[in-house]
Amino acid sequence: LEKDPQEPRARFYLALARFQAGDVPSALERWRTLAAETPADAPWLPALQARIRDAATQMGIDVATVMPQPAPPRSAAPAGGQAGGPAAGPAASADDPMIRGMVEKLAARLKEDPADVEGWKRLARSYSVLGEHDKAVEAGRQAAERAPGDAEALLAYADTLLAAAPPAADGQEPGAMPPAAGAVLRKVLALQPDNPDALWLLGLDAALAGRPGEASELWNRLLAGMAPDDPNRDVLRQRIEQLKTGG
Repeated sequence: LEKDPQEPRARFYLALARFQAGDVPSALERWRTLAAETPADAPWLPALQARIRDAATQMGIDVATVMPQPAPPRSAAPAGGQAGGPAAGPAASADDPMIRGMVEKLAARLKEDPADVEGWKRLARSYSVLGEHDKAVEAGRQAAERAPGDAEALLAYADTLLAAAPPAADGQEPGAMPPAAGAVLRKVLALQPDNPDALWLLGLDAALAGRPGEASELWNRLLAGMAPDDPNRDVLRQRIEQLKTGG
């Protein structure tokens, strides 16, 4: 969010962290704001609306009174503009011939110059935006294999593997992390033992898989590296406490 305050995936998962920590009102408000800025034809909108229903149900609120209307569909955007405002986010350019042409040009260039690690990372992100997850995974793999000591390249690869995983059913917590993603994230920790992304994701996977000791160890390492004024410290502390009681 420091790089892009409107990045929809980051906003969604930070709200999910609030929800899992028991701060349901805050999660609901964050999800409602995101839903109101999300184009009506965005493929991730149903998952977002399912979370809003979960939160409203837990609070005993009539879902109809808190479910916002989404933004106009992307197809309704004026020429040169973006429908749905800043949260158009992933897949917003999937049908834009100019954007797709740029991605294909990058892919063709990388066939001629496959040593360009930064290019592979850009291509992985681009395919993710277009919703072409198999191609994103392959581009991420190319980046990681060419730079096995580059934590950012490995994280980019792990991100594509996580994005390609089947979504959880409505109202269900995410299932186990794909083994390949877990293996890549462990390589990140071998390079950077305090990497916050790897510590959080591997800790979350351990918690969901019923390994509270492992989750607590990873999250305590993450907590130790947080700035004193980091607003997520309290959320993380709550998650660690919940591990002690089976939550």
